[in-house]
Amino acid sequence: MLSICHRVAFTEAVLVEWKTHESRYALRWRAAMQSRGKVVRLDRQVEALHLDRSQLNDAQLAAVEKDLLLVETALAADGCVISLDDKARAAFRVCREENTRIRTVVWVNPCNPEEDCVTWLRAGAKSEPQRRLGAH
Repeated sequence: MLSICHRVAFTEAVLVEWKTHESRYALRWRAAMQSRGKVVRLDRQVEALHLDRSQLNDAQLAAVEKDLLLVETALAADGCVISLDDKARAAFRVCREENTRIRTVVWVNPCNPEEDCVTWLRAGAKSEPQRRLGAH
């Protein structure tokens, strides 16, 4: 099992959502991360993001609402989201002009070869400008 992540953050809400949709592989990965002490539980209240949803079409709105917990948790933790959901990433980018907080969030899709996620993680997962939601 590949585990080059430095740490992974969960709020109670993210953990509930994760467990609802968790595959066997994801369960084993999360258990391995926990046994290595790489799971960070954010017990404090995570600040809610307020977004102008009027800019979003129905599909974008659904994507933002589905992954809003990830972005809120990222802002409370290390500022990084690793997700396969490019539609959600694009929808959050629509909101970046009116909500400056999300501009700093790094979003990486490990299945996009051009993003070279594994190399990025091994190099320390730095907040590179082209990976941020605020990138153009």
